[in-house]
Amino acid sequence: AWGHCTLQVVFVPGSPGTIEGGLQVDVTNADRSNVYKPDPRRSTALQGESIMNLSRGTVALQPGWNLLGNASEARLPAQDLFGTPTRSIAGVSEHIRSVWQWSNKDSRWKFYSPQVGDDRGAYASAHGLLVLDAIAPREGYWVQTDAAVTFPLPAGVPLAFDSTAFASLPSGWHQLADAGRRNPRDFNSALAATPPQPGMTPQNFQSLWAWDATQSRWFFYAPSLDARGGSAMADYIAGQGLLDFSAAGRVLDSASGFWVLKP
Repeated sequence: AWGHCTLQVVFVPGSPGTIEGGLQVDVTNADRSNVYKPDPRRSTALQGESIMNLSRGTVALQPGWNLLGNASEARLPAQDLFGTPTRSIAGVSEHIRSVWQWSNKDSRWKFYSPQVGDDRGAYASAHGLLVLDAIAPREGYWVQTDAAVTFPLPAGVPLAFDSTAFASLPSGWHQLADAGRRNPRDFNSALAATPPQPGMTPQNFQSLWAWDATQSRWFFYAPSLDARGGSAMADYIAGQGLLDFSAAGRVLDSASGFWVLKP
């Protein structure tokens, strides 16, 4: 039962250097038989590359951890998305174990579960968490399920990051979403206050991570490596067992949450 679970959340800021970093959530049953560890380098899964269609407004989740994003202008209330113990959404609420979002401002996790009722505030406080009321535009979030789930989203106009929106973010780790369908290099260029000169790579963030569930590996991009040119990025990616956005033609789509480390 949910009430018999122990939640331990650990955040490890960027280490080592300016490229790598760690983020871990442990959800452990009382008998320690079931441990989930989402991590930007290892085990959190987005199942499928493009699973949200903004025109249909649907999200498909696979069993386990799913990294999603809200790349629309609509604010998505967690209760409307996932239900509550007294207002269950058939085919959805019974399978959603938990929803998580990192609060950069508070350096704490926000938490929601349709299995926890009106006392979720007290429950979150007792575990050092904040209550996740809604997913704001341009934000990413984790969803943990015990089965495949498909549920509708409210209609919303697609929303992409620009220099003003990104400049408003403080330093540190952010879970983001972007509707521009851009590769990380173009995403980075779009964040510059003035368009970069040809051949120049702006340093708007330190690293960007997106999960590929089919290979259980992470796509990685770092502007500092891109600026070196040559094979610097490819060599680092190969050495770390990561995946190359450019080589795979991977873009940041509307469904996918992703992590960015901002200096």
